[in-house]
Amino acid sequence: MPITMYSFVEELGGLKMLADHYRLVLDLSDSNNALLVDGDFIISVTVDREGARIWYYDGRDPEGLREYALDYLLYRKRRPIAQTQVQYADNLERVRADLHEAISRLATDATDVLSGRREWFAEYTWSTSIVIGTKRTVFLTALINARKKMSDASVS
Repeated sequence: MPITMYSFVEELGGLKMLADHYRLVLDLSDSNNALLVDGDFIISVTVDREGARIWYYDGRDPEGLREYALDYLLYRKRRPIAQTQVQYADNLERVRADLHEAISRLATDATDVLSGRREWFAEYTWSTSIVIGTKRTVFLTALINARKKMSDASVS
């Protein structure tokens, strides 16, 4: 059985709560990504058989859509803690624990990022890259759709 975001219903509920709290759009159009989308940024929580990752995409300049490994900032700089070795019943449970920790880190250590603030860029010491190809198209579409939903919500 492949590991997808849909395997983790409880954790998706946690992401939905974050999206609602910060007035972000939760986009689940890709089975391996949950996107928390604002009008000019995306936080992507991804899962696969290796675990969970957190990415940030800065959409202020669509031509130069940049990708940041946000989990590096959260796990290595803001609150580094030693990982304990835990034996899980199977890989699905290991990935579930990893995803649960990623969502918890977002909720506690990335409130500024979720709020749309960008001062954290000064803390970020790792390299970034420009997003290209199909991935770029998917994320730009998510930004456009989020802007439309946010605009529609403010009108009603």
